[in-house]
Amino acid sequence: WVTEIGAAAILRKLDDRGVTLPSSGLGDEQWIEQLSQRASEQDPVVLEVLNGVGNQLGKGLARLAQTFNPQRIVVGGRMGKVMCHVEKAIHEGLIEYVLPYTSDDLSLSISDSDEDQLVGCLAATFKTVLNNPRLADRAPQ
Repeated sequence: WVTEIGAAAILRKLDDRGVTLPSSGLGDEQWIEQLSQRASEQDPVVLEVLNGVGNQLGKGLARLAQTFNPQRIVVGGRMGKVMCHVEKAIHEGLIEYVLPYTSDDLSLSISDSDEDQLVGCLAATFKTVLNNPRLADRAPQ
């Protein structure tokens, strides 16, 4: 999945379409800002590539949603600034491939925050454990 939606895949797909970003090394985060800027400027090739990646991301998220049945999916991390430009494509891929009853209570959010999203996940998990003492009793010691 990462070979089609990850940072390297995005760079490869852009390069295949003749789009080269000045700072496109994977270790250099500046290319993400440059890509986000081009998407903001409605660059048609950039948006076409990102929409394709977004749709694939949504399809993969649908499989995960059917497995884990979450109420909310948050897409973020270092690519969040780029993925916020194609939220519609991600949502379309998700809804197309998730079972209808699973989608009823499912929401999708794209976070372009630089904050660590894992902190919020941990807080939600701890809240669940604290609100359900029987669950806390089963935790490994």
